[in-house]
Amino acid sequence: MLTLSLDIIWTFVNLIVLFLILKKFLFAPVQKVINEREALINGQMAEAKAKEEEANEKLLAAKRTVDEAAEEAKRKAQYILDMAAEKEKQYIKAAKDESAKILEESRIKAQQDKEKLLADTREEMISIALMAAKKAVGSSIDSKKEQALFDDLVKKVGEA
Repeated sequence: MLTLSLDIIWTFVNLIVLFLILKKFLFAPVQKVINEREALINGQMAEAKAKEEEANEKLLAAKRTVDEAAEEAKRKAQYILDMAAEKEKQYIKAAKDESAKILEESRIKAQQDKEKLLADTREEMISIALMAAKKAVGSSIDSKKEQALFDDLVKKVGEA
């Protein structure tokens, strides 16, 4: 049969007491540290997720800003090109106007020079004709006849 000895009972009692002491002083604090550590890790994970989402939002905002800046730069470049084309048209128009003005002034000057040359030539021809007439007729022409001949010659030269 089975007999319980006192040593076995004391061993069980010691084991139970040792278990209770270990549970109270060792397992409970260790479990508390484990729970605290788990909460800390969970908190850090949540914080990391939040920071990752914030970083993603900032990245999207930065991409939008870059896209907006590129679009703005494109608009400004097109505006500058349009303004340059307009300036070019203005300069070309001004140059054409200036060249037309210079050409007209040159035409007027040429016409004036032509008229002056014709007037000088007429006077020279009249003078030569009078000299020839004086020689042909002699010096017996008086000033009235000379004036009449002169006027007649001017009319004929003017018709030519």
